[in-house]
Amino acid sequence: MDKVSVIVTCYNHEEYIKQCLESIYNQSYQNIQLIIINDGSTDNSAEVIESTLKKNPYKDTLFINQENFGACFSRNKGLDLATGQFILLVDSDNYLEPNHISLSLSTLGNSEADIAYCSLSSAMTGEIINEVPEFSIDRLLTVNYIDTCSLFRVSILKNHRFDMYLNRKFMQDYDFFLSLIMDGARAVKVKNLYINYRILPNSIGNRGESIKKRVSWFDTYIYVLSKYPEHKNTATLMVSQWYKDLASQFLHEKKLNVIQKQKIEFNKDELTKKTRLVDSLNNENDSLMQQLADLKEEYKNLDALYMSIVHSSSWKFGRMLTFPLRRGKDFILKHFKSSFKSNSDLKETNYKRWIAEVESKETDSRKSFDLNPLISILIPVYNVEKKWLIKCIQSIENQSYTNWEICIGDDASTNQETIETLKILSEKSDRIKVIFREKNGHISEATNSALKLAQGEFIALIDNDDELASNALFEVVKIINDHPSATLIYSDEDKIDENGERFDPHFKPQWSPDLLLNQNYISHLGVYRTDISREIGGFRKGYEGAQDHDFVLRYVERVQRDTIYHIPKVLYHWRAIQGSTALEMSEKDYASERGLLAISDALKRRKREASVSLGKYPGLYDISYKIIDHPLVSIIIPTKNGYDDVKKCIDSIIEKSSYKNYEIILADNGSDDPKMNDLYDLYKKRLGERFSCVVIDIPFNYSKINNLAAQEASGKFLLFLNNDTSVITKTWIQEMLGFAQYPEYGCVGAKLWYFDDTIQHGGVVLGVGGVAGHAFLNATKEQPGYFSRLYTDYNYTAVTAACLMVRKNIFEQVNGFDETFEVAFNDVDLCIRIYELGKRNVWAHKAELYHFESKSRGYEDTPEKQERFKGEIERMKRRHREILENDPAYNPNFDLNSNPFSTLKTKV
Repeated sequence: MDKVSVIVTCYNHEEYIKQCLESIYNQSYQNIQLIIINDGSTDNSAEVIESTLKKNPYKDTLFINQENFGACFSRNKGLDLATGQFILLVDSDNYLEPNHISLSLSTLGNSEADIAYCSLSSAMTGEIINEVPEFSIDRLLTVNYIDTCSLFRVSILKNHRFDMYLNRKFMQDYDFFLSLIMDGARAVKVKNLYINYRILPNSIGNRGESIKKRVSWFDTYIYVLSKYPEHKNTATLMVSQWYKDLASQFLHEKKLNVIQKQKIEFNKDELTKKTRLVDSLNNENDSLMQQLADLKEEYKNLDALYMSIVHSSSWKFGRMLTFPLRRGKDFILKHFKSSFKSNSDLKETNYKRWIAEVESKETDSRKSFDLNPLISILIPVYNVEKKWLIKCIQSIENQSYTNWEICIGDDASTNQETIETLKILSEKSDRIKVIFREKNGHISEATNSALKLAQGEFIALIDNDDELASNALFEVVKIINDHPSATLIYSDEDKIDENGERFDPHFKPQWSPDLLLNQNYISHLGVYRTDISREIGGFRKGYEGAQDHDFVLRYVERVQRDTIYHIPKVLYHWRAIQGSTALEMSEKDYASERGLLAISDALKRRKREASVSLGKYPGLYDISYKIIDHPLVSIIIPTKNGYDDVKKCIDSIIEKSSYKNYEIILADNGSDDPKMNDLYDLYKKRLGERFSCVVIDIPFNYSKINNLAAQEASGKFLLFLNNDTSVITKTWIQEMLGFAQYPEYGCVGAKLWYFDDTIQHGGVVLGVGGVAGHAFLNATKEQPGYFSRLYTDYNYTAVTAACLMVRKNIFEQVNGFDETFEVAFNDVDLCIRIYELGKRNVWAHKAELYHFESKSRGYEDTPEKQERFKGEIERMKRRHREILENDPAYNPNFDLNSNPFSTLKTKV
């Protein structure tokens, strides 16, 4: 059993040190080395420690009573004396829960992380002070949420120690843990664990209300971040500088006020004049403070606007949505780009590092191909600036694969420079063909004119100011040679500014048909067979602004899904520059209507009755399918006791669900609370035959309990639901059934929220942490997720069974849940097996419920549970290794050891 070295440093905490030490004595995990350092306390702390040590259960204990050298010095001494495989630092005014160490160790063992941190609750009131987020380096660089009392592996300590410069300052713990993480350590949140924390008036970390103290705090923050210059543009650093500047001005004005008042005392003749000056200075100070508030609000608004418009998937659908940013966009990109939220949760430095360490080192030994198809690159042009058009053409001329032609449809440009440039280009090479349209017909007709020029077997679409990566066509042709039947090939993409800086990469999934109905995620680079493109009529007039989306929706209806291929490489760079707008703002509503029309048309062609509406963010569309014949849905809820949870769950179903053709099957796993029978009787009276209780009094096995309950179901559809859930959206059943009713669908999942309105389940990504992990944990309602994934129907390979609908005959076809997965991963295993039948799993973003995760089951905190959990992990890896390592719903460029959609792999 590994030893944990617990280091307690104390200074003048005679009131609290006893409670702190006793909480360590009471730990359920007992292989502990205890190191106590009294840092020259001037109160009775030393005496209290000696008295409390009389009941100390740990033989391996050191008590050091030293002069006052400071917190950093004391902690470093403790680190030097530690002999355990793990270390836990504890401040003497805080105290631990009995399972603090065991739960932290369990979390580290299951996650393979190095640092286990937890949330904070008040040691005085028990109220939650800070429910910390899941680990994100971006968030950590903005604000500290890893407390001193975090357990970590000794193996990551190396030469790291607390910075003596911070010995009597702030943020020693922040600096220490940040240094470990920047050196490669991985951190993980311990769920449902709280350190009992005190904020005292004289605490070094208490920022207080004093302007000088807050400035000092910001100075310390700047000092810590200065060690990592690659992260110099965090939002907190910007706010720090704003605060310091305004505070400096405030203090200066305050000083001037004092001076002016003193002068008034000596010269009464100047009283009126000086009083006015003082008032003016006070007003100016108030104005400065208001400027700070306004600046923050402006930043917030610009952030939201930039995120929803510039980085929206509809940027290129006519680019009509960038009009509000034309005048301010240059300023934004130059001064605030690094601080804006984009569609991507990726940090810009992570992407630049990925470009340098991964993309730039990609090579392919293949020198020639058996198949060398001609690729016709279609470019619609209208009054584009010469330099951007030239860059676009040069990026094609620089292709490593050379069998291409450029087909340009000029849409009656009125800019003479554009016309002359096109003439020069066409005269320069017979591979550049230009048709000059006599009448402006907008982008659809201009692209169709280019399509008429095409002689290649495939067409590729590119806008007139964008660029291709030099290997773009090579990668496309490689796919064609490996898969000669390929009909549609698409790649990842990013944006590029006028200085050639690349940002906001979109790393896409493999074929995701439901996502495509919500959002044109295929976009660029898209390569299509020319004959099929012509057969469907090319690009339809009247769909400008959504013409690409309409085109691809019609195109995919003519091809088999196994002929659609995704290249997980960034082969296309969208130009993000001022004025790159094809449609004016006045056409915004028309473009949205055309998008709605394109989606509605697609559903009609596919004989799917549904309502279509605009989504929460630009470029998104919401779809609600009409329910056919209103089949019976069997809602299966397993429980053991949990009276309050079950009542809240079932009451919410009855009171909030607008779909009424359901039955509820309560799978009782041996409840011994007499109130449960009274509750069941209540629902039998209320629902009649629509409620039943099946007693399954066996050792807990989630899979077996649900399988036995499913045998009692009368419904055509099964809806597995945790007992600790509560309905939010009244149409939740219809949203899920809308998918499940069609034969091509398998498992349908829902959007689950914690009770604090942060995401608990936004889909399951395979391979994360070894087996699987939830996407977008702790995201708020204001966060759209990676490229708005939280507000689209997404074809995840797996969803959680906390709320999962599946057709009963499909469930039976795969023999239900695998009962060897007693607790964990049974839902992931079920989804994979159904996916392998050729069914499509989907996460329905408009089916929303609250979920208090695992409240009634408890924690994996015993050796038996941990051993069982490890066995289930190994079984999943043996059975599903290939798909766990290559989830088709995820992009292989993401790091599976980080939160989903947050970090790119940078090790080649």
